[in-house]
Amino acid sequence: MNVTISMNNILNIIHAMALSSSNKQWLGERLINEAKAEQQAAAENQSAVAADSVTPRVLRFKRGNPWNVTDEEIEKMRYEYLKEKYK
Repeated sequence: MNVTISMNNILNIIHAMALSSSNKQWLGERLINEAKAEQQAAAENQSAVAADSVTPRVLRFKRGNPWNVTDEEIEKMRYEYLKEKYK
């Protein structure tokens, strides 16, 4: 079952619980830590998608050697780069 609650209603529920200041601090820290972890995971996923979507021609151009490197060599470089990145 999915339930939709506005942020103001969530805050009202928390205020109605009569939590101590240490409990509020604990809850706030947990929410902040979860939000940071989700943001970091999203950023890592976005950078992985960006790295995976680079074409061999773009890689050749970025490496300053647009004509003398074969597609096979570029694919090998991309594979080595991603392998190292995701060890």
